[in-house]
Amino acid sequence: MAVVEPNYKICICRDEVMKKRLHSLKLKVENKIKNELRNVKSLVCTTDGWSSMEQNSYISLTAHIINNEWLPKSFTLATQEMEERHTAVNLAEKLKSILDDWEINGKVSTVITDNAKNVVNAVKLLPLNIDNENMDVTCAAHSLQLAISIALKDEIFSELIKQCSSLVGHFKHSNVAKQSLFKKQEQLGIPHKSLVQCCKTRWNSIYLMLDRLLQNRTAILNVLTDRTVTSLYIAQKLEITES
Repeated sequence: MAVVEPNYKICICRDEVMKKRLHSLKLKVENKIKNELRNVKSLVCTTDGWSSMEQNSYISLTAHIINNEWLPKSFTLATQEMEERHTAVNLAEKLKSILDDWEINGKVSTVITDNAKNVVNAVKLLPLNIDNENMDVTCAAHSLQLAISIALKDEIFSELIKQCSSLVGHFKHSNVAKQSLFKKQEQLGIPHKSLVQCCKTRWNSIYLMLDRLLQNRTAILNVLTDRTVTSLYIAQKLEITES
């Protein structure tokens, strides 16, 4: 355009155009979801709170339906930052606001949550048109995990998990040990896989950690007994004895 018409000025508004397009797309998706929700008599919601890597708190709400064609569908209605204290009252207000925005307050039959008391009590405070005794259902998987966590607090289990976690941590923090492990895996014909560290918020991580250590038991032992890689002091410190 500078050649064809030197006096023509191009308005650089790429960001504004993109914002308008995204907003238009957002409205289309919202309307599509609202139509799906209007066509059902009742639905179930799940909600949970979580924190980002920057330690910002969020709460999410997902709606679950079975449509007229008997197909199950799920829609994440909102993921909103939770700046207020996580009291039952504040959580209830946030959830009610989301339900009102989607016009489904009178259709929710059950809200599934974890076992946190503040969330359970928040659901009981929601003005839903259902029996209070049945409006909250705690997540079966979360309840099972709580039971497993209590069992793993037994001294025998907790000490073993602690020792295994330290062993994995050594290979995570020592590049020499990690590369040596990969070489031993290759020599022994073991699949080239890193060790797995356990994490309290990842329910299967303890099992995955123990399973991966068992698969690589021989390779790990070879690394720990190699004095060019692992000192005697470190090897003794990381030793897991059978009892």
